[in-house]
Amino acid sequence: MDEDKNIEDLDSKNQEGHEEEDQEEAQTEEYSEREKGLYARLKKAEATKKELEEALKANEGSKKEEKPKPEDTDINKTVRQILDEEYLSEQDYPDEIKEKAKNIAKIENISIKQALKHDYLKYQIDEYNRKESVANASAGGGNKGSSNYTFDPETPPDVDLSTPEGQEEFEKWEQKVERTRKN
Repeated sequence: MDEDKNIEDLDSKNQEGHEEEDQEEAQTEEYSEREKGLYARLKKAEATKKELEEALKANEGSKKEEKPKPEDTDINKTVRQILDEEYLSEQDYPDEIKEKAKNIAKIENISIKQALKHDYLKYQIDEYNRKESVANASAGGGNKGSSNYTFDPETPPDVDLSTPEGQEEFEKWEQKVERTRKN
């Protein structure tokens, strides 16, 4: 009897196993052709994504090493030098200050404009400007006033004709008008 029970148990287990397989087959048959196609596309996209991520990781390391800094390119250095030379030539500083500005810019790897703002050059430029202003002030020569008078033959001078000085001034004006009309 025990054997009969064992056989029955085995048969019931086999029947249960077949039932599970039948259920799985039924589930796979439940998917439509469209769903199966979408599932295949999903798996293909996941594989492509994984390949691309690996390729990206491999390329990131090599790209970082290959790219030079834009500041270090020869073209940028050349353009910067040309612009700095133009800027410096436009400045009204003596050659000595210009040379010092070039040297500071080269040593500190900065532009000429920045070099001219350097404390040492600021001092040199201030000294130069102070000497220039002193030279210009002493070359002027005193308290001479300048007149803004321009001669106009149509407008006579505003003088008092009742005095001899006024009459003399008016005669000078008439003579000057005569000379300008002849020319």
